[in-house]
Parts: sequence; structure tokens; C-alpha cells
Amino acid sequence: MFAIFFANTLNKEKKAVYLYPLKEGDVLFYGIFYGYKRIKGNRFFTDYASVCRFSKKNFKTFNKAYYIEFRFKTGSVFMYVHTISYFVDGRNIRSIRKLYKKILKLEQEVFKFYSKDLQPEGIITKWVAKIKQKREERLDQIGNLINPPPHLSVRSRFRKF
Repeated sequence: MFAIFFANTLNKEKKAVYLYPLKEGDVLFYGIFYGYKRIKGNRFFTDYASVCRFSKKNFKTFNKAYYIEFRFKTGSVFMYVHTISYFVDGRNIRSIRKLYKKILKLEQEVFKFYSKDLQPEGIITKWVAKIKQKREERLDQIGNLINPPPHLSVRSRFRKF
């Protein structure tokens, strides 16, 4: 059995997730995946959103709930960790670097537990880079809508006729 423990720093509440070994010969563990779900309007996150509204003085209201997913053939185990959003924001705080190292170690231990190969840079590194690239592309699209390139402006279209 593999246990993962998390502690909430606001109320010192502790949570645990248990992963169990697989039967011999079964290839059921697909890997670790990262992602997010939108909170607004989602009934599953009503309590999470109310906690964010209650403690607005401490941190911003989150629009997305970030998760770590352990994917198996028969289903998935989700762990919602809201501090993953700080990786995407690009904050370079000591506690965030510490969490990053712990998540990398978690990936290594889980892959070792299920005897799978893991790339040395880890999965979270690739995921954060992909999310940052998508964000930059979205900002470029917004910038092009506000200030379109000269070849796409309205005036240049009329000159062609």
C-alpha cells in the first residue's frame, strides 16, 4: 500500500489518499495526469467556492480547481491541490519550489511503486510548460484583436479593391 498525506495550512486538517498494489500480470496503471476543472457553476465545488469567498482577505477566489489524477484501467483517483495554480502563474517562492520538489518526488515514488518508467524531468514540468505556452498564445490572440497587424487592418482590405 502507498499512502499520500496532505495537510491544509489554514485549518491544519489532514487528508490521505491510498494507492494499492496491482495483481500480478495486470497492466492497469496508465500514469499521472494533471489538469483543472472550472469551479463556477459546478455543484461539486460549491463548498470549495464558499471557502474561497469566506477567506478573500487571505487569497484570491479561484476560478479553477487544479488536480493530480492517478489513472488506472478501472478508473481514476483525483487529488485536488489548489497550490498547483501557483506553478502556472510562475511564482518563484520558496514554498512553491518546495512543493514542486515534493510533487516530483511523489511522481518518482508512485512510478517506482507500480514499476513504470518515468522521464527524469517529470510529468509536471511538461504540463506546466504546456499550460504556460497556451496562456502566451491566448495573450497573443488577445493582443492581435486589440492591435491587429497592419496586413489585417480594415484600411488595408479596402485598398485591395
